[in-house]
Formats: sequence, C-alpha cells, structure tokens
Amino acid sequence: MSGTPARVGIVGTGWRAATYLDLSRLLPELYEVRAVMAMSTELAAQVEATWPVRAVLSTAELPADELDFVIACVPPAATPGVAGLLAAAGHAVLIETPPAETLSALSSFHTHCSREEFRIQVAEQYPFRPAFAAQAAGLGTGLIGDPQIARLSVAHGPHAVRLARTLLGV
Repeated sequence: MSGTPARVGIVGTGWRAATYLDLSRLLPELYEVRAVMAMSTELAAQVEATWPVRAVLSTAELPADELDFVIACVPPAATPGVAGLLAAAGHAVLIETPPAETLSALSSFHTHCSREEFRIQVAEQYPFRPAFAAQAAGLGTGLIGDPQIARLSVAHGPHAVRLARTLLGV
C-alpha cells in the first residue's frame, strides 16, 4: 500500500479495541490509531500506559477533521447509539457484527442511521479469511454439485450465518 496510513479513532477499550491497537503497531503503514475513547479515567490511563496513543473520555474529543474513520468497539447493545452519534458528528464509522442486539434494534438503527450523509460500514471478516474464501471458490465451481447444507463449528451467531450464506451461495 502506498501513501499515508489511515488516521483512526477507536471507541472502546476491550479486547476488540486491543486487537486493533496491536494491529496498528504491527502495520503502521496501513493505519495509525490517533485516539481511543475510554469510559473512565482509569481505563484511559491503562490505554496510554499500554499503547502509544492518546486516550479521551468523550466522542466530542475525536475531531472528525483529524480522523479518516472511527472503529466502534462496543457491545452490540451500544453499537447503534455509538455509531449514530459518531456519524452525526461527521465521522466515517466502522462497526462489527452484529450491528444491533435484536431485530427491532437493527430495524431502528437502519431507520435512524441510513441517511445519505452518514458513512457507516458493517464489517464481517469470516468469508474473507483465506481458508473460507478458498472453500467458497471451490464450491462455486460446481465440482461437487449444488451445496444444500453447511455445517459450521468455526463460528457462531451472525458470523456463522454470514459464512453459511457465503458457502451456500445465498
């Protein structure tokens, strides 16, 4: 990849945030975490002691003009509210699956956050992992016929559904 790394903010301090922070340290040519929003001064101090990044205590301290996008690493119940708040503040937002906890919450999220000016992307990585991508490509050749059933033990919940749909071609 050429050019400058993406400038990223993160909301959250759990294991997903830690994964993105570790990856930014390993792949500085791809992206640079500029700030992490923590829910307490204690968590902010832990972030700053562990990674070379500024910790903030509110989304208002994540200026949209200094970030290319923000990754919301929060529980599914909080994701719609956090993503909507960030998008309304002008941020491009990356969220992971599931984007909401219930079908009702997902429908509400879609209604309130599908405005043209909102830039929200939902990430799902399972179908793009090399082994699964190869399996899907092999199934797509028709060599073994038309698959009707997918049995998965490598993923759960929405991840398994997305992977099964990919493998079955639906």
